[in-house]
Amino acid sequence: MTAQKKYKLGEIANILGGQTFRGKAQANFESEIRLIQIKDITEGYLDNLDNLGYADIEQSNLKVRLHKNNILMPLRGNRQASLLYNIDNQFITTTTNQVAVLTPQIELVLPAYLLWFLNTQYFKDTLSQLKTGTTISQLSIKRLADITLLLPSKNIQNEIINISNNWQSQKEVLNDLISNGEELSEGLCFDKIKHAVK
Repeated sequence: MTAQKKYKLGEIANILGGQTFRGKAQANFESEIRLIQIKDITEGYLDNLDNLGYADIEQSNLKVRLHKNNILMPLRGNRQASLLYNIDNQFITTTTNQVAVLTPQIELVLPAYLLWFLNTQYFKDTLSQLKTGTTISQLSIKRLADITLLLPSKNIQNEIINISNNWQSQKEVLNDLISNGEELSEGLCFDKIKHAVK
């Protein structure tokens, strides 16, 4: 049987809040700094910056700069998704203080494994119990850091990553089949209508 150890999330990843902005975070002009907001966070990997807005901040005032393999998770609201920042460090990107920035300790946990774990239903259920606030739910970094998880060996982590990636690939194929099937089915139905009303 492979050994597993219990860790607090804060023991296997450094967790910080994003950049604090004085006013609006998003600029209405192109700046040298890209901005990830809660609405931009979806489960999976961020591989390009094309759809992101720009941050309304001077580079000299920037305190939180994202690096490859950072994982982003909303601290506020109902969105339950984690995103792995998979962009080279030559680009300057930040996020707001409503987002937690996790930097996995590579010697303990693989970033892709931690991303998988943070997007599991088990973890989402745990988060739901920890969030406070009646109108807009919130999660503190301290409470996030105190969440306990079992961490398997890196070999098992790699196996889990492979299983997850395989399922994601199959899901994409299935989604394409469903989308094509719906288009085909709708087309056939409208053909029937056209022939019936001639």
